[in-house]
Amino acid sequence: MARRALKNTALAYLTSLEDPSYVELALSEYKSATNLTDQFAALAALAQNPGKTRDDVLADFYNKWQANGLSENVFEIASKSLAA
Repeated sequence: MARRALKNTALAYLTSLEDPSYVELALSEYKSATNLTDQFAALAALAQNPGKTRDDVLADFYNKWQANGLSENVFEIASKSLAA
């Protein structure tokens, strides 16, 4: 559990640098995640940088999880985070 938390924190810091290779790494982590924790961590990292990648990943997540209501909660949290 601690390794996953460290990995996801490092991914968030790297993605915040807006280096294309780190954004691609986060996108790869998002696409290959085998659990919601890792996928959400990659989504959160990507959501901090405006652009097409962020929009595409947010739309993908919304479409994937809208059936069970999870996506609405995520978007509410994300919109509050981005507004701050």
